Amino acid sequence: MLLFAPVGTAKAQTQITSTGPTAQTWYFAEGRVGGGFVQWLTIGNPNDTTCTVNIEYDYTLDRDGSNHQKKITLQANRLSRVTEYVNNDLGITQFNIDGANVSAIVSTSDCPGIVSERPMYFQNFHDVSSGTDVLGATKPLTTWYFAEVPRSTAGETFLSILNPNSADADVTVTYYNGSIVPVSETKTVAANSRGTFEPNKAALSGQTDLGVTVTSTQEIVVERASYYPTVNGVQGSADVMGIASPSTSWVFPAGTTREGTSEFITVANPHPYPVNFTLALISETSQGALPFNLNQSLAGMSTKILNINSNNTFVGRTDNVAAIVFSSAATPTDGDGSIIAQRQLFETYTGSTFNQIQGVSDSAGIPNEFQPESTALKINNQPVYSFAEGFTSIGFDEWFMLVNPNSTDITVSITLTNMLGEKDTQSVLVKRFSRYSFDVNKMVKSSTFSLNNVKAYAVSAVVSSNDGPFGVERSMYWNAFGTQGTDVVPGFM
Repeated sequence: MLLFAPVGTAKAQTQITSTGPTAQTWYFAEGRVGGGFVQWLTIGNPNDTTCTVNIEYDYTLDRDGSNHQKKITLQANRLSRVTEYVNNDLGITQFNIDGANVSAIVSTSDCPGIVSERPMYFQNFHDVSSGTDVLGATKPLTTWYFAEVPRSTAGETFLSILNPNSADADVTVTYYNGSIVPVSETKTVAANSRGTFEPNKAALSGQTDLGVTVTSTQEIVVERASYYPTVNGVQGSADVMGIASPSTSWVFPAGTTREGTSEFITVANPHPYPVNFTLALISETSQGALPFNLNQSLAGMSTKILNINSNNTFVGRTDNVAAIVFSSAATPTDGDGSIIAQRQLFETYTGSTFNQIQGVSDSAGIPNEFQPESTALKINNQPVYSFAEGFTSIGFDEWFMLVNPNSTDITVSITLTNMLGEKDTQSVLVKRFSRYSFDVNKMVKSSTFSLNNVKAYAVSAVVSSNDGPFGVERSMYWNAFGTQGTDVVPGFM
């Protein structure tokens, strides 16, 4: 049972003792060490028991193209966070001239489950020095989706394919945006290995932002890593895990249109029939303003990019704004009208422990089925989310972006656990129809953690509410490792 703190921002007297959502296996198709890259795997164990964790690496060396495998085992202590240094595991330093492309499978079998993310930082790769973070996939599938794949002047993209099977996989990538006839290319990805598609090299004649469907003869995992030398006035990189299936609702708690930042939501229709959809914006206000709605239509096999800066002009708005996109079939006979969606943020940010930085983030948000009401957009009941990654020491800012789309106020509880096994809980009141930015750095500094040890600042989290459905994404900003950037990750549910 979850026990929640009192309403407000005071520290809770009673701490959560149960687990957040977990899975026993996590898959990462993308990854790199050496050649300027440094990589970690972060593992959150929200259980009351210690977990034995296995990591299986599959990596290809740059110098000779040879494939290698390595397996390590570690212990994740109860109610704690583990940070595993991948460069050290593979014996390849960050600036080793011979790097390696890496895929990983993180698993446990002796406890209910864990949560795992992959933070990665790099210097001077394709004229960018930045980093990315992604929540792993919990199972391979034969079909994956992306609403937005940039190429050409929009950015450079790599689609990484992990084939964890003992048989080869024939993988087909189909590109579309409505203005072109869908274009497909097929490659064979060998058993127990990683393959790569490069959309910039596809025969697409100047097309930039594309919807993508990836299909395979074997169950695979797909990630999209993109690099932006200068796009919308910002440099950075972003990684997003493939979307497992279309949904009729996507929730994006994080988002901002402040000066120096451009926000876009790309909606893609992977079906041959048309759909209708609505963009709802919910602002960060003290009292809660009614959501702003924008109704749109989308033809089959097409995409539409929505400029949030242009639409964030409604009464009661602030720069910080959450979004919900929900859809339906244009006609009753045309399926369920499900779509895929992603939010891109090209940000300029001034941190509390560092000067102004730039970065790019991409998030597929949170898939939810919900029903529109006369005054609210209600997400189906999903009161608990887990995060593995988080860091709050000098050079890093961390936030939880919370959205309450209900017509009543709710209390949200945030429980942090660090690498020392310490735990603390705070709660916050999120007003009706409102977005709330929760400062994790501030929480850590006011906590009972052993702040003379840097491991106290490395935190995983469980975010929950007893009062009703809500959405949460974690935003990270950094100026460290000779890099700067931002990433946004939705909570695991």
